[in-house]
Amino acid sequence: MRRKWVPYQVQNRQAFMSTLCFSSAHLDVMREEEKDSMVTAAVRAEATHLIQSSLSDPQRCCDDSTIIATVHLLAAEFMKGEDHALMPHEHGLKKMVAMRGGLDKLGLDGQIAAILTV
Repeated sequence: MRRKWVPYQVQNRQAFMSTLCFSSAHLDVMREEEKDSMVTAAVRAEATHLIQSSLSDPQRCCDDSTIIATVHLLAAEFMKGEDHALMPHEHGLKKMVAMRGGLDKLGLDGQIAAILTV
């Protein structure tokens, strides 16, 4: 997984920012913060902005980086225990996968599909 997943994260701004969001949210949980730290809030805002930009572009709305970024935001929300925030990400992922033609059409040699089905 690390041979494809990690290099893809580093090469793609959207995927990278969402990775930072997930990591920062994890750090907040480990520090027992009751709400997002300033860093997490800033990184989440940027990651969300990048995803929204992609969703408004027909060429990028369902690409691998948008799906990965959405998975990371979903995981960050899950980690925080914000159940009400999970549903929009879940619905968005289902719609993106359907628009791509199913799990077998996702990239990174099936790694994205594997993560979505865990």
